[in-house]
Amino acid sequence: MADPAPLGEIDEWKEVLARPRSERADLYRDASWRERARPATLAAWSHRWRKTSVEETRAHPDAAGVPLDRLAADRGTTPFDLMLDLALSDGMATRFRIVLENDGDDEIGGLLADERTLLGLSDAGAHASQLCDACYSTHLLGHWVRERGAITLEQAVWRLTGHPHRAFRVADRGLVREGFHADLVAFDAGAVGTTPVERVHDQPGGADRLVVRSTGVEHMWVNGTATRSGGADVEGARPGRLIRA
Repeated sequence: MADPAPLGEIDEWKEVLARPRSERADLYRDASWRERARPATLAAWSHRWRKTSVEETRAHPDAAGVPLDRLAADRGTTPFDLMLDLALSDGMATRFRIVLENDGDDEIGGLLADERTLLGLSDAGAHASQLCDACYSTHLLGHWVRERGAITLEQAVWRLTGHPHRAFRVADRGLVREGFHADLVAFDAGAVGTTPVERVHDQPGGADRLVVRSTGVEHMWVNGTATRSGGADVEGARPGRLIRA
């Protein structure tokens, strides 16, 4: 709630974003602001409360992962007030998971099954502290292939390798073929997937970012050189090269 950018679509929250971060908690405590902001926020986000939950917290571990509308009902309050009260009682350290769009699994499954859909995902680092989608390949293999059966394992591997090779005309990569670079991954189809989101502070100046690690990836080779073996990264293995525009 120190940076409530998703709520900026609501006029009353523009007042929050116009204030320095150090003053935003004061506004959340202001009963008159709450009275003005509550109806507009509850109405504008009526379809999102069930998809909003506590993601990170120091003071309220029992609240993590529970949809905010259900949690508010159990506590006899509104999702709006609960969101503010949780943040205030945790020194503004509580972070919320908010699903904004693109969460219809049936529709996404249909798109994935359509071979005209080219898979790819990148936010180019613009929201490193808010989301991490770098794991989309192992999420595809774990969630969409093994758990939901939206596409077959063979289709998924093709969509991650041969399909971008063909679409972007990537020379000598994307296929297992004589003369191509030996970029290979050996994974356990029964275990491949992702770990929970983790926040680390390894950016310049100690800035934070979110990372997601993969499971079930046993071996990797880049340009024919092993970079991962037996489920562990090979220390010092850097056979790739930087590609400049």
